[in-house]
Amino acid sequence: MNANKLYDVALTTYDFDLVILVATQTQKDPKEFLPYLTELKNMEDDFLRKYKIHSDLKQYNQALECLVGSGEKHFLLAVELINKHRLFKQALQLYKDTPELLTKVQDIFGEYLYSRSYY
Repeated sequence: MNANKLYDVALTTYDFDLVILVATQTQKDPKEFLPYLTELKNMEDDFLRKYKIHSDLKQYNQALECLVGSGEKHFLLAVELINKHRLFKQALQLYKDTPELLTKVQDIFGEYLYSRSYY
């Protein structure tokens, strides 16, 4: 496994001690990863921290899952992500247990379909 992939996998564990260990063992430049890890550690909201990690790694499905876990708190950010990366079907599945948010996701999906003339 290449060093960057190993580093990315370590990031998705959310264990920053492990990330630092992997980064130093793979001889990554501390200037590259320390400011990013510091920024992540300083984030107070755990859902946003996890969202940022997955979003930065271009793992948009997992990023959406992190936002859904926060409930209504980060719903607007979730809608932005859903629209930008067309995650409508996954969003419908993830919000199925939250009727009021599911209705909003259905509306957004309907608007998208209408705008594309997919009647």
